[in-house]
Amino acid sequence: MAAEIAVTLVLLAGAGLMMRSFFAIYNASRVLEPAGLVAMRLTMPIQKYRTADQRKDLVERLEQRVSTLPGVVSAAVAYQTPFAYGELRRVLAEGRTTGSDASPTVTYMYVGSRYFETLACD
Repeated sequence: MAAEIAVTLVLLAGAGLMMRSFFAIYNASRVLEPAGLVAMRLTMPIQKYRTADQRKDLVERLEQRVSTLPGVVSAAVAYQTPFAYGELRRVLAEGRTTGSDASPTVTYMYVGSRYFETLACD
């Protein structure tokens, strides 16, 4: 009975230390504090913005204008909100044939040049 109690105490102490470590790692690895961030969604009419250059120009102008608004510290554009799923694309590895079902897929997400700087703003 004493051995069982000793093993139980060791396991409880280990579980407590593991939980403390988990919470320390969880809190230390927070990369985004959403307080103060504002997101908006934009749909571009395809009739007005037919080419990629026209769409890119609009996004760059919008980012520039928003960044000059009073109270705005930093502005950035992105295809999706942080931690949302992006577009899936197949990667063609060197030496593999095109269209192979075994080709790995990656998540692709367009972000502007100041995206990470904006998310890290305090």
